[in-house]
Amino acid sequence: MFQCHARLSRDRGFVVKAQGVGERRIAACAPKSFKIIPGSICAPLGFKAAAVFCGIKRRKLDLALIASDVPAAVAGLFTTNQVCAAPVRLSAQR
Repeated sequence: MFQCHARLSRDRGFVVKAQGVGERRIAACAPKSFKIIPGSICAPLGFKAAAVFCGIKRRKLDLALIASDVPAAVAGLFTTNQVCAAPVRLSAQR
């Protein structure tokens, strides 16, 4: 299974660690590396998204789920702050 861990570096780029790959730096503004797709969260083909209100924020949708129709490699960017919620700590560990 492929696991990837990304964090923001001091120069505002991303440092990505992938199993068996080592560290790679990716510029925060890398227009050649990323394609911006206009439209909403469901604009990219092959993805589904939903949001619900679960009481974290007042009067706003505050929980989102994004799913790919096919297996896909993903990366998460997590806070380095010592004060973070249990779900954030658990997700960062996994």
